[in-house]
Amino acid sequence: FVEDWRGEVSRRGGVVGAEGLARKMLQRGESAYLEQVVELATQRQDVGDLLEVIRAQAAADRAGINTAFLLAVTALVFSMQIGFAILTAGSVRTKNVKNVLLKNACDCMVTSLSYYVFGYAFAYGSTSNPFIGHSNFALSGIPSSSYVFIAFQLTFAATACTIVSGC
Repeated sequence: FVEDWRGEVSRRGGVVGAEGLARKMLQRGESAYLEQVVELATQRQDVGDLLEVIRAQAAADRAGINTAFLLAVTALVFSMQIGFAILTAGSVRTKNVKNVLLKNACDCMVTSLSYYVFGYAFAYGSTSNPFIGHSNFALSGIPSSSYVFIAFQLTFAATACTIVSGC
């Protein structure tokens, strides 16, 4: 997209061509942030700066979309816990329903705590050998931008634990 845009701007003659191209793209509905491009095109003389602004905005949009998608999928995977609880409750006698529901809840809680303390470090910590990681225990030293990914992986660990324990 950016390379096509750069070529089109150079053919049309700098900032004036950039403004016209941005307006045309906005009319076609290609991107929501092109209004900002039109504003910047009239204020800036350097097309390179304008392209950097477009790249930065596109990267920010991409990061937000990825985060929203991961959160939505995390909720879907976690909802599998409810399905397993219902399946288990329907598979046992009435007197045991409370026990298996409590077992499923405890599986989820114990797995979450274990993944927080050990799991992420073992799976994604710095490796001293090819088998297991040895850093980031209890999520120490993890940037806050990784928390959504950690929650996503935690839900899979909890779901796997529930399946193994007899769903």
